[in-house]
Amino acid sequence: VEWFEIELGPDDIDELRYINYSYWIELPGGSRLVKDAADTIRQGRTAYEQSNQAFLDLAAYIDGGQAPTEMILVASNRDSPITILEGHQRATAYSLSSKRPEAVKAILGISPGIEGWSGQNFG
Repeated sequence: VEWFEIELGPDDIDELRYINYSYWIELPGGSRLVKDAADTIRQGRTAYEQSNQAFLDLAAYIDGGQAPTEMILVASNRDSPITILEGHQRATAYSLSSKRPEAVKAILGISPGIEGWSGQNFG
């Protein structure tokens, strides 16, 4: 894996994918996209009857000018979709934030074999 420090704009965050795990598939309605999960939360819907309050609280924290720790992301190459390895809640909160930062720092790991990790949860 080659690791890079990157900056993401608001549109980049919206296009991040969640890992291939039931909750992170259900919340965005099957797409695994952060922007779709944010829409679900804005509409007041939940996944598996789990409260969305933690996402809203973190979005308020971001709106207050605070920056959560960096997310860790993975991709199979520079042109492939980027999947969240760690930081699903933070990515969702950034998408929900009414004062979205222009740039959010993250760590990106690129490996051609990433899709085979952990039973293909990242592909």
